[in-house]
Amino acid sequence: RAEASDEPDWIDLQTQVDGMLRDFRGDSFLPRLDRLQKELDRQLQRNPDGTLFALIHLAGSEIRRYSATHAMLVCAVCSLAAREVLKWHEDHIIAMCNAALTMNIGMTDLQDRMAMQKGQPTAEQLKLIESHAPRSVDMLQLMGVSNPLWLEAVLYHRHNTPGPLAPRSASQRLARLIQRADMFAARLSPRTSRPPETPSAAMQACYFDENRAVDEAGAAIIKAVGIYSPGTFVRLQSNEIAAVIKRGLNTTMPKVAVLINRQGMATGEPIVRDTSLVEFRIVASVPYREVKVNHNLERLLALTRQVTADRPWQGIPRNY
Repeated sequence: RAEASDEPDWIDLQTQVDGMLRDFRGDSFLPRLDRLQKELDRQLQRNPDGTLFALIHLAGSEIRRYSATHAMLVCAVCSLAAREVLKWHEDHIIAMCNAALTMNIGMTDLQDRMAMQKGQPTAEQLKLIESHAPRSVDMLQLMGVSNPLWLEAVLYHRHNTPGPLAPRSASQRLARLIQRADMFAARLSPRTSRPPETPSAAMQACYFDENRAVDEAGAAIIKAVGIYSPGTFVRLQSNEIAAVIKRGLNTTMPKVAVLINRQGMATGEPIVRDTSLVEFRIVASVPYREVKVNHNLERLLALTRQVTADRPWQGIPRNY
């Protein structure tokens, strides 16, 4: 099982989260959730870049088990932003992660069906989406959840409330960070009805609030995971196509592994590039569907562990 090894089986973890969200009745739900949340947190602290790479890769490459993958990615993004950038108290981070993993438990089946359907949501589906947050809270309370931070973060996670974090209650701060990460993760993921957005477009939507001002929670997410996050693809000044494998000196200069050379041919072995060098700077995001080469996920995940990252962040560029 994934917990028994330092190297996680991400498909197994995805399957376990999917099973937990679907089979939520009985006394086993909270222990299963606690175990999975702790395992995800362990992987984030052990190898944050590899965790982001795996989850963003899963989110961008398939639509099966959408709800489970989405919950894991939102949890990971929120955890990194809260711990590395916002410096929140650990109790708040745990409550937020539990909220992120369970925020949509009231519509798991609907979420997965909608990811697969060709048409737009029906009026009935939209009604269920709008009412799912209080429904999720009711379900969690029936399963024994009493933590007010967790429950209120789930209740408020769909609220569109621009503005700074400081004046908000603790649970509303958690909910705002979840709402921004929820938006980012949803835009990264394909549906049968539409392709995913580019990572840079998803990040910009997260960075600016409902009034087109810089969003404090969104900015924390970008500072934590980068404008070009591990698991996404980019085009370099050299005209090579590369996978982002490691967050770098700042949010626009990650370490990458070239998969397609400037002639458009697969490289065979990934070639690590430092995008802080002018000749290898990033010029554009590349959608997952445009990377026409079979790449070895395990090999790329190994690079996230081997390549030295430059930390901490130096901040978000002023012109972003």
